[in-house]
This record gives sequence, C-alpha cells and structure tokens, in this order.
Amino acid sequence: MRSPFEDEVAIILNESGKINGLPLNRAIYTEDGDMQDIYAGDFLVVGLTEDDFGSLTSEQMQKFEEQFHQPQMFVRMGRSIMAIPVPDDMVKKMEEKAARPQEKSKPAPDRDGL
Repeated sequence: MRSPFEDEVAIILNESGKINGLPLNRAIYTEDGDMQDIYAGDFLVVGLTEDDFGSLTSEQMQKFEEQFHQPQMFVRMGRSIMAIPVPDDMVKKMEEKAARPQEKSKPAPDRDGL
C-alpha cells in the first residue's frame, strides 16, 4: 500500500490491532477524502532518515498534531464505517470519569432478610 502521507514519515503500530480487537483509533483518508484505512490501538508518527527512524520537524509535529488531535468514534452504517469526531468537551468528561476511582457496587439486599 502506498504511504498515506507525503512527508518522509512512518507509522509505528500493532499490525494485528484490528484482528486482536484493539479499539479503533483514527481514520486515514485518501487525497480525495475517501476513508482508506483505520488504525486500531495506539500508534506513533516518526520521521524517517536514510536508514532509521528520526525526529519529526517542528512543521511535521504541528501538521500531525492537527491531523490526529480530534479523537474519533466509529459507527457501522450498513456495509460501511463512518468516523465521527468526538468534541473536546466530551473527551474531557470521559478522561475525568476514567481518572476517578471506581466505586465498588453495593451488593443487592438479601430478599429473605427483608
């Protein structure tokens, strides 16, 4: 598959992420705006040198931060999948909820003891 990016970058990800059931993360689009792929699980964007990985330039960091900043949720619509941007305020609420200690659920009262 042709790289979805014009920049000299590589994507590091778990190639078995979808098969292993990792959560869908970000959609990748063609130049025409058609969804080309969906990355599952965490991924890194790294620069490429002649023979190794390298740092991204400041411009690349800004470009890819803007491209991947907005989390997405995915919805199956018939035979296709749609990527829907998750608003920042919703992301903040989900992060706050995840950071709170989990309350242990109280056991249901014993019906015979009532």
